[in-house]
Amino acid sequence: MKNLNFSKELVFVLVLAIILGASGGAVSGFFVASKQQQKLAQLNKTTEVRVSSESEAMIKAISEVKPAVVSIIATKDLQIVNSLPFNFFFFGQPITGDKQDKQTEPETRRQEVGSGSGFIVTEDGLVITNKHVVRDPEADYSVVLADGKNMRAKVVSLDPANDLAVIQILEGESGETKPSKLPTVRFGISKELKIGTRVIAIGNALGEFANTVTSGIVSAVSREIEASDGNGRNADLLTNLIQTDAAINGGNSGGPLINLNGEVVGINTATATNANGIGFAIPIDDVKPIFASVQEFGKIVRPQLGARYVLLNQENAKEFGTKTEAGALIIGNDLNGEFAVLPDSAAAEAGLKSGDIITAIDGSKITEQNGPRELIRNKKVGDTIKLTVLRDGKSLTLTAKLKEAK
Repeated sequence: MKNLNFSKELVFVLVLAIILGASGGAVSGFFVASKQQQKLAQLNKTTEVRVSSESEAMIKAISEVKPAVVSIIATKDLQIVNSLPFNFFFFGQPITGDKQDKQTEPETRRQEVGSGSGFIVTEDGLVITNKHVVRDPEADYSVVLADGKNMRAKVVSLDPANDLAVIQILEGESGETKPSKLPTVRFGISKELKIGTRVIAIGNALGEFANTVTSGIVSAVSREIEASDGNGRNADLLTNLIQTDAAINGGNSGGPLINLNGEVVGINTATATNANGIGFAIPIDDVKPIFASVQEFGKIVRPQLGARYVLLNQENAKEFGTKTEAGALIIGNDLNGEFAVLPDSAAAEAGLKSGDIITAIDGSKITEQNGPRELIRNKKVGDTIKLTVLRDGKSLTLTAKLKEAK
């Protein structure tokens, strides 16, 4: 009997151990699962906070800038083409004996011929936009503010070297009074942009949807393109551009590209045809000295060296018969009036000659990404620069005093 009781006790102990072990495993599994759920919940919460933080920053940035973004409308008197009545001819003669109507003056009608975007920089209505938005000298221009108010505008100055323009908003019965206390934008620092930086484009998309907002990232910097209008005319070489995948549609031209701080870091200027997510903007750092010249001189004043050049690389160096594979080769065709060195220019006064190779300006080396144009972009008229030049295989230093571009 004792042995039987002992066996029963042993069985009980074993069963109890199994039950407790299973319970312990279940409890342990519960705690493990609980910790995993906590970690997952914490990750989700962190993601939500991050998304919410970026979303709130975007909303705040857009709300700060949108009031200063304008739609620009170009109008013009265009001839109305009326269809003429049919005349039937038989062997070259009209079958009717009616005389043709006397010619009259063509009838015209005021029509919208273009649209774009811009943004207000001063409280009295100076607006920055693209040159191609306001380049028609025969058109009249008006702006539509964010609140829907329509106001007259006149072109102040067009940039001779870039797709930039400044216009002035006007009000009053005569349309010649500058407004006051208009909303304005703040400039950022475009050289601080990195690939992947979040950016936002605002503009008059397709000329119909004012203050349309799109977002994306900086896809690349220092891009160079040749841009033209829809008909392939008015082509401009644009350099040092910001590339972005933020949607830039027709009518967005001249609108601001902003960062999450609500600062303008670029001017939307072009988009690649037959492609998605490839748009370009002029860096605001390139615009700052141009706008400063408008405030100082009443027009855009650009410094100019006054020399035509080709940027050398490994491929074209052999073609031009030089061993130097980097630099700006001064070259032109004097017979066609395409002077290598423009008469009375800063380059001419410095002593530059056709065949010279500029290898550096103020110590900065000439590269395919940084030619003379880029290296003097932010200089002022009257600034003195030092040119490191190769002439007949020998290095020399020339000094040039920059003049105004014409």
